[in-house]
Amino acid sequence: MSRWMWAAALMLGGAGGGQAAAQQALQETPQQTLKPVFAVGLPAPEALVMPSLPDEAPTIDAPASAARGYRRAAKIEQISDRSPVEKVAAWRQVAADEALPEATRGWARARADRWAELVEITRARCALVAQVKAQRDAEMEAMVASNYEALRGLKRLSEALASAEAVERRLSERYAPWAPALDTYPLTCSAEVMVDGAAAPGRPEALGIEPVALPGGRFTVGDEGAEITVAPFSISKTEITAGQYAQCVAAGACAPATSATCTGGDPKKADHPINCVDWYEAMTFARWVGGRLPTEAEWAYAARSGGRAVKYPWGDAPPTQAHAIHDGPRGGHFRPEPVCSAPEGHTAQGLCDMAGNVREWTLDTYHPDHAGAPTDGGPWVEQPSGWPARPRAWQADSEVGGRVTRGGSWAASPSRLETRARQRDEADDRYQNIGFRVVF
Repeated sequence: MSRWMWAAALMLGGAGGGQAAAQQALQETPQQTLKPVFAVGLPAPEALVMPSLPDEAPTIDAPASAARGYRRAAKIEQISDRSPVEKVAAWRQVAADEALPEATRGWARARADRWAELVEITRARCALVAQVKAQRDAEMEAMVASNYEALRGLKRLSEALASAEAVERRLSERYAPWAPALDTYPLTCSAEVMVDGAAAPGRPEALGIEPVALPGGRFTVGDEGAEITVAPFSISKTEITAGQYAQCVAAGACAPATSATCTGGDPKKADHPINCVDWYEAMTFARWVGGRLPTEAEWAYAARSGGRAVKYPWGDAPPTQAHAIHDGPRGGHFRPEPVCSAPEGHTAQGLCDMAGNVREWTLDTYHPDHAGAPTDGGPWVEQPSGWPARPRAWQADSEVGGRVTRGGSWAASPSRLETRARQRDEADDRYQNIGFRVVF
C-alpha cells in the first residue's frame, strides 16, 4: 500500500479504528468519484539537472612527501561518500604545499575552485528540487484530504484504495519530467553536499543513542537455509527517536519529518520512534552520527539475539502487547508508542522493539529470497533489470528492487513480527509505520 493510500485508510479509520473502521465507514454512503488536486508554477525540469563532475586528476612528478598529499586529495576525490566540500579542502591543502611544482599547485587551485563552484551550483539546484518535492508531497496530502468524503462514499475499502491509486498514478505521471532529479535528490543533496560539509557531526552519546555490541557469528537465514557469517558490530538499543532526529534537523543535516500525523510533528512525542522518513533520510541521519543502516543480515542476526533459531526476538512464545506494539487479536495500537514500551519483547542483548512499534529500514535492495545473498553479512545492493523504465507502482514483491524493511510495526499482524518476516518498500516511501536504527 502506498503512503497516500495508507493515509487515506488511516483518515477513514480515525484515531482508533484502523482499516476495520475504515471499511465500515465506506459502507455508509453511495459511491463517488475521486478528483485529483493539481498545483502550478514548478521550475523547468532542466533547471534541476546536477552539474557534471570534474575529470579525473592526472598523476604528477613531485617529491615523495608532497606527492603523498596530492595522492590523498586525488583519492578523496574518487570516493563518492566524501562530500564535495571535503574535496575542496583537500585540493586547497595541495595548492598551499610549497614543495610541489608551481604548475601543480596552480592546477590544484583550479581543481578546488571547480569543486567549490560545483558545490554552489548543486546547493542552488537542490533548493529547486526540494521545492518540487515539497509541492508534490503537498499535492498528495491535499489529494487525501480533499477526497476524504469521496473516499468515505465508496462501498468497499478495496474500491477506495483502487481509486486513490488511480489518482496517485495520475499525479506521478504529472511529475514524471522531474522524476530523475527527485530520485537522486536525497543522496546528492542531503548526504553529499549538505551533511558532510555544512553540519557539525552528531555524537551518539550526546544524543542518548546507546550502541549494543554483538559478537558476530554464523547463522542461517531464509527458507533456503543460507549460511551467513556476520562480523562483530554494534547497533542502537532503540529505534531512533523523534527527539534524536530533531537534533539532526536543528543542526541543518537532516530534512524535517514534521507532518501533523507523524511523530516528528509533535514535540510531546520526542521519546517515540521517528517515522515518516524515507531510506535516504534514514541514511543521512546514520551518517551524521558516524554510522549507517544495518544490512539485512545484521538486522536479522540482532533480532534473533545473536543468530539464535527463535521465531520472535524474545523467543518462541506467541506475541502479546507486552512483547510488541502491534495490531493483535486482543486489542492493538493505532500509532507508535514510546520506544521500549514492550519490556517482555527485548532480545537477549536488551535490544528494544526489534518486533513492532515501527518496522525498520535496512541497507539492502529487496530480493524475493536469500539465494545468492553475500555470505559475509555485507549489503546486497543492486538495481533491478530495466529499472527505472517501469514505474514503481507496477513493481511486484517478486521482483528485485526497493529496499528491505524488517520487524513489523504498530499496524502489523502477529505474523509480521516473526524474525523471518520481511517487506519491500521503495526508498522514497515515508510511512507512519517505518523508522530505523543505526549500526556503528
